[in-house]
Amino acid sequence: MEIRQAFVDGKLMDVVTQEEYERRSSMKNDDMIKNTCIEQDGTIYPVVSRPEMRRTPYVINVGPVFKYVGSCEDGFPSYSASKIIDYSNVKSNRELIEQQNKARKEEMAILTQTGKVFAPVIREEDSPALKCVKECFHAKKIDIDNYRGRFDSNCDFANTVRLFVNPNNHTISVQKIQLVGEKFDIDFKLVASDKPDAVNPMDKTIQKEL
Repeated sequence: MEIRQAFVDGKLMDVVTQEEYERRSSMKNDDMIKNTCIEQDGTIYPVVSRPEMRRTPYVINVGPVFKYVGSCEDGFPSYSASKIIDYSNVKSNRELIEQQNKARKEEMAILTQTGKVFAPVIREEDSPALKCVKECFHAKKIDIDNYRGRFDSNCDFANTVRLFVNPNNHTISVQKIQLVGEKFDIDFKLVASDKPDAVNPMDKTIQKEL
């Protein structure tokens, strides 16, 4: 089975031939072509349904017609087929690890790009949990937009960011903390211990990873 992937526009995408893309499209299941690019003549092309105002390569798919725009040779090396992580012909654990390391290296190159540092305002009214998460972002000093590709959709990403920049929001749920931990490589822990002079003390500290 052919399994090829690449980081395109900051997101890990499947990479297939035009013929394979057409086969998947014919199945009338959007999940089959979601986050899928086409490799053509050494370039990886994200698929769009209408012309876009973008400088990077893309392919327009309208019915049976595919129109390829641009090339990696136009100054866009990140769209080169050489960036493809190919699991198709892996024959040993060593080869698998090599491909996984290549994937990690490609993602690290994206996540460590310099840009505007995300430092959400920490407000007095914020709950301790929200203050904690905001302080994590201050400490990481990241361009949060580089992490957009880790989210299932731009909407999910925008909703998460909005939680921290909305001046009227002062709380965060455990589920959202878990999401932040997963997407931004942070381990959050819930710790419970006795208050001084507690009635019916636990006599121990309980700690769980979120």
